[in-house]
Amino acid sequence: MIAKKSIVAGIVSPGGGFRVVVEKRHDIHCHVFPGERLYILPGVKVTEPVSFDKVPNLIKKVEDYVAEQEQKISFSYSSG
Repeated sequence: MIAKKSIVAGIVSPGGGFRVVVEKRHDIHCHVFPGERLYILPGVKVTEPVSFDKVPNLIKKVEDYVAEQEQKISFSYSSG
């Protein structure tokens, strides 16, 4: 059996919290609560479990992507 790969996402909570989630695409909604913003890292799929040596780099990629997307949102609100 071929294992389906999982997507990697960052979730930002209304209070400013941030977490990284690795999950099958059809189950990602289970991790997002009302008011939170979901950012799926484009072009990245991983096999679970993610090896410990890859975790720091993966988290950094998600942090960078989410920061970039949040900056776009912030800019669009401020430019009016």
